[in-house]
Amino acid sequence: PPSTTPGPTTIEVEYTATPSPPPGASLTGSFHRSPRIASSSTHFSYYRPTPKLSLIAWCTLCNPGPSCLVTGSCGGGAMPTTPFFDQPDTVSVPLSGEGVLILRASNMPTVQVTDQGSLLIPGSDIRVAIGDALSPSVKILSSSSSILELQCVVPRSFQPLVVSASIQLTLGSETSTASFFVRLFDDSVKASCLG
Repeated sequence: PPSTTPGPTTIEVEYTATPSPPPGASLTGSFHRSPRIASSSTHFSYYRPTPKLSLIAWCTLCNPGPSCLVTGSCGGGAMPTTPFFDQPDTVSVPLSGEGVLILRASNMPTVQVTDQGSLLIPGSDIRVAIGDALSPSVKILSSSSSILELQCVVPRSFQPLVVSASIQLTLGSETSTASFFVRLFDDSVKASCLG
């Protein structure tokens, strides 16, 4: 059965089936068997799975409407930038801070949100940290079945490097964190062919 909190518990099984008549007894009689209960000698533990990112994408231009991605495409039908197959938790974004990050995290608490994508619960908070900076704008797109999807503006940076990043969802005294990496690149550098 599901549990609302992590921790150890015992497993107990109670036999409740109707007993067969004992040998030699009348078949029309009523028979009762005392309850039989078996319990585990070791504890069974519930745990809360670690939150993780199942989608990391970046768009230069968003589609109009509430969601930046529509049918998997950015604005203008462009494909989003996603992690390389050998670095599934790292996405590349420009130093200029342009564009929008789209993030989908599993094993996150389900929360209620406003039509504008803000948290409804008093005392709750959601942040996206990229390196030492926080995103200036975070919008929750959906939250259901332990999956949280949001989009955020990338804060401007001043040097190309790979930085750690995270979604931090705080509800009361508990904080759930899903981590990833962002590779910041200098989008002012252009390559051209001379020929």
